Amino acid sequence: GTPGGAALRDGLALNQPDEDDERPEIRIKSLQEKLGGLPNPLNEVEISMPDLAEEELPTEEPLEEDAGDADLRKERLALEQRELEKAKQSQPVQTGLPRPALPQTMLFPSSFLTDAGGQGSSTGQAFSAPSVLLQQAESLLNEEMAALVTHDAFAFPIQGARPPKKPADLEDFHPVDLSAAKDLLATEVAKFDAAAGSELFTGGALQAALDEGLGHLAYLPQAKRYVEWRMIGKGDRLDAAKHMFKTAEAQVQRDSKRAKKLEDKLERVLGGYAGKARQSLERAMSLFEERETISAETEVFQTLRSREEKAIESRVLDVQEALEWEKQQNARLQRRFKELRSLQQRLDEKLQ
Repeated sequence: GTPGGAALRDGLALNQPDEDDERPEIRIKSLQEKLGGLPNPLNEVEISMPDLAEEELPTEEPLEEDAGDADLRKERLALEQRELEKAKQSQPVQTGLPRPALPQTMLFPSSFLTDAGGQGSSTGQAFSAPSVLLQQAESLLNEEMAALVTHDAFAFPIQGARPPKKPADLEDFHPVDLSAAKDLLATEVAKFDAAAGSELFTGGALQAALDEGLGHLAYLPQAKRYVEWRMIGKGDRLDAAKHMFKTAEAQVQRDSKRAKKLEDKLERVLGGYAGKARQSLERAMSLFEERETISAETEVFQTLRSREEKAIESRVLDVQEALEWEKQQNARLQRRFKELRSLQQRLDEKLQ
């Protein structure tokens, strides 16, 4: 080692011998006495913070709505409004059923016959309390029906018909109330159907009433409205009948023209297919006739074959019989020839 290195180690007391190396228990005891003199630790910790005044957090200003989101929201609100308005429409308007072209000419005949004084029926008897209530209910129903038809004609005019000058005053009901009324009406109709017998019976009665009502109405072209047939004279009846005939004739002509146009269109669109179909049909008929002819010929030939087979058997027997006769005849001739030959030899011998 170098002298400088040894001096450095001596300065750090690394080369000095340890006096306590031989007695470590004394060093441990001294260390325990020093540690025992330390004060006991305190584990209680108290933290105090000053009270802070509640400060209002800064509020963020609402973000400006995107233009695309605003358009979608407006479209959604408009669609919901249209659906709400559509839900409030009457069923004929929603389903596109035919409606009266002239609501002001509608007639609502009463189901209760009254006398001239309006206090009795056709028999002169006074109405009972239930009948009066039913008559009042029917009048309210007819008024509501006329107002509803007038409102529909004004708000949703029929093409080709002049709408009324002003709409009827109708109460604006909430969709919830309309739904509740619809459910109530369905319940009452179900009860009535059950009491009447069945839906088939009520449907037949409704159709009969409809046919009867239509048969009692006639259209007057001069007045441009429908009236009851029994309320018009002979001249008006004749005009109504002429109008019905002309209307039916015009409808028939329109239908015939439409059918002609459809036939021409079908001819243009399906002409080639129709030609191919006719050719295929003719070919099929020709093959069918050929098949029938071949079938008839085959049947005839089969009959002839069966007859020939039977005839062959008889001809074979005839030929066999002829063969046996020929054999016997040949045998007789051979014997006769042999006898004559022997006679010739004998004669020749005698002549010599």
